[in-house]
Amino acid sequence: MEIVGNRKGDNMKLSLVYVLNMIQIICVAVIATIVIAPIDFYTKTVIVLIVAQSIVFCGIQEIKSKTKIKAQNNLLKQLECRGKILEENYDEVRSFKHDFCNIMQSLGGYIYAEDLEGLKRMYEKVFDECKKVNEKQFINSTVINNPALYNLICYKYLQAEEKGVKLNIGVFTDLTKLNINDYYLCRILGILIDNAIEAAKDCNEKNVNIRFEKLHQKKGNMVVIENNYNRKEIDLDNIYNKGVSSKNDLKNHGLGLWKVKDIINKNNKINIFTSAGKMFVQQLEII
Repeated sequence: MEIVGNRKGDNMKLSLVYVLNMIQIICVAVIATIVIAPIDFYTKTVIVLIVAQSIVFCGIQEIKSKTKIKAQNNLLKQLECRGKILEENYDEVRSFKHDFCNIMQSLGGYIYAEDLEGLKRMYEKVFDECKKVNEKQFINSTVINNPALYNLICYKYLQAEEKGVKLNIGVFTDLTKLNINDYYLCRILGILIDNAIEAAKDCNEKNVNIRFEKLHQKKGNMVVIENNYNRKEIDLDNIYNKGVSSKNDLKNHGLGLWKVKDIINKNNKINIFTSAGKMFVQQLEII
């Protein structure tokens, strides 16, 4: 499949190059005709304007084509993420269901032998397996019922998995009723989750917890992102300033939290609270 996709991409590139070359040839031919042909200045000007308009039109069409291809590639990537998550969930449940009778027989063996220590060890393993299956139940479009958020979380879940980070999701509110534009919400959460994964991957315990909850005292909702981090001194007053980063490469870092704050400052219904204790916590309130 990858080979076919690459061939299509190469063919598309060749087509674009061909079109651009043809435009250049036509332009040269028209300009040469204008210079040589015995026509008045007004006619020459009209011809030049028509050629210029044609060039601009072709350029716009090329940009539209590239934008459409990019959007299609992004959609394909999102669908691949969804498919991988669903496949993993299905395999986990099917595997656990397949082994359940064997697990029960093993537990029964410890009970009949009155081996309490063995029973305890087996129970802990079964409990951990159940916990994994239950955690993955949150990664579905019924629970995360906002399509934009679902795509984002699926993608971040796979990114975290690749870096050995455990992403735990809790949804305790209706995600279709958040009082914020999905575009801005995904930009904010994308940055916060990326930072949380980056911080957690360098720790002994690699956990990122994301919870969507109702605000009890105010009418609204909140998103809480917690992560393990190396407990070095963090200047909470300045982390949102432009150019501030824990990374040495400031050319490619130090803009994420600044952009988060910039979006929040333009919307009086969003606020963020940061704390650093046992876990590093970002609490986004949406009123």
